[in-house]
Amino acid sequence: MVKKQVILAKVGSFGSAENVQTITLETLQQIEKNFKGNVPITLDLQGHPQKEVLNYPKFGEVSNIWIENDVLYGLLDLQPVLANAIDNGFYNSWSIGAKLNTENEYYLHHLALLGEMPPAIKEVRETILKELEIPQNELNLSDFENDIVFIFSK
Repeated sequence: MVKKQVILAKVGSFGSAENVQTITLETLQQIEKNFKGNVPITLDLQGHPQKEVLNYPKFGEVSNIWIENDVLYGLLDLQPVLANAIDNGFYNSWSIGAKLNTENEYYLHHLALLGEMPPAIKEVRETILKELEIPQNELNLSDFENDIVFIFSK
């Protein structure tokens, strides 16, 4: 799997006068609190994933999310073929799907990759939905699939 860090959403009001979307810090905090991991990454078909299509291949998942300075970040685990498609410009933006749970709080339902379809919130193409560099000098235990034994010496 290829890892990519992205900005998923941020606090503010976006969109046109006819379609204003407001994201509050409380919304982001609910999404973070209700995150259970392994949220699917889908390819967007005509605006959003269609309920009738239930057999998407597994292209990847959002494995972690966190908030810093009113911004919701996500760590994506992508199949190499999809990471390559993103790197080559086939998917240049994405959109999150946040839904309400039974407690009437938001949770991250999916991340939809957008190709020729622009995001509903036009401003985010340049400001929110961008890939972040993952520092190469960091090592996370989640990067390993098998047991790791650390031996400490003087």
